[in-house]
Amino acid sequence: MINSVYIASPFFNPKQVQIVEDIKEALTEIGVEYYSPKDANLFENFKDMDPKVIFEENVVNILNRHAVVVVTDGKDVGTIFEAGFAYASKIPIVYVWLDRPEGAKFNLMLSQSGRTVVGSIDELKQAFIQGLPQTVFMGLQE
Repeated sequence: MINSVYIASPFFNPKQVQIVEDIKEALTEIGVEYYSPKDANLFENFKDMDPKVIFEENVVNILNRHAVVVVTDGKDVGTIFEAGFAYASKIPIVYVWLDRPEGAKFNLMLSQSGRTVVGSIDELKQAFIQGLPQTVFMGLQE
């Protein structure tokens, strides 16, 4: 059972922060606990902290979760690293792609590493309610 999730997402502007908040709200609604680096006190003193401490804290928190929700909007390289680390650690990944242009297809490497790709917060909730079923490959990004 998936009941603890790491939220990998950029949170550098108000839109990105809102996406994280929407994901947290959705997970709470369905009874899934989460860890969000955005909410970790690590970032309050970011400029004064050793980057290694932040890195290790996030890695440990990925390893201590049953799944990782990865927001691909914004193509943040840190977020994509977290996805790769989760995959290498055999932790199921759900990709969230909310800003999908019409007709675009999802990236091959990401699609093959994840359990599913969702395009809305409602689809995210349904994926967890259904136990994260494996979905079909969505094709190469155009």
